[in-house]
Amino acid sequence: EILIGVAQAQQEINNDGGVNGKFLQIQIANDDNNPEIAQQVAQRFVKNHDILAVIGHNSSDASLPASNIYQSGKLVMISPTSSSTKLTGNPGKPDGNYIYRTVISSNIIAETLAAGQAFNGMVMAVPWEMNISKPPAFVKNAKHLWGKEILITWRTATAFDATKTIAIAMQKKGSTRIGIQQALSKNFSFSGITGTIKFLPWGDRDRIGKAMLVQVQVDSQSSTGYSFIRKE
Repeated sequence: EILIGVAQAQQEINNDGGVNGKFLQIQIANDDNNPEIAQQVAQRFVKNHDILAVIGHNSSDASLPASNIYQSGKLVMISPTSSSTKLTGNPGKPDGNYIYRTVISSNIIAETLAAGQAFNGMVMAVPWEMNISKPPAFVKNAKHLWGKEILITWRTATAFDATKTIAIAMQKKGSTRIGIQQALSKNFSFSGITGTIKFLPWGDRDRIGKAMLVQVQVDSQSSTGYSFIRKE
């Protein structure tokens, strides 16, 4: 799901000429959501100065230990899926913040769920849902590239936004690690698939980013046998 979003953003960026005259290249690593492997990956990326930023990690269990290495190594990390409040819970960073996320934090998810407790049935809080908040061009392009709409999840959308965020930051301040960090930390904002991407000083998305409540319902027309409807 994450790779699909990254690849789609990469293709759009490179079809438009790349970033600062160069094609955007992606190096893939798999940490198996294992904290120890995540730290090894982070150490390798910090040492490789061809790596200008990181999109990941996936689970909060992997992102938390890896983020300490990225922060001390001054390499921007943007997680599209880790919602733990501990990931961005330390606003006092003397060298500036290098840890961000395009997914909304678990605090906002919890607040949204609390507001929907009166609903019956299985209710979830998600940052984006294709059949409810789909930007037509994004879903159309994803469908053209990957064929199966079932693969287009909120993780796809937040990974797409994370990739675009890094590319825009590079365009603003140059293709360097410090340039990316400076761009993100100084009134960065752009209209992403999941809403306006704007960051608080400690790396959380500004509260302009909200979750939505969705409820599972039986859907004989869906390949999975179910679909989501929005709960107001």
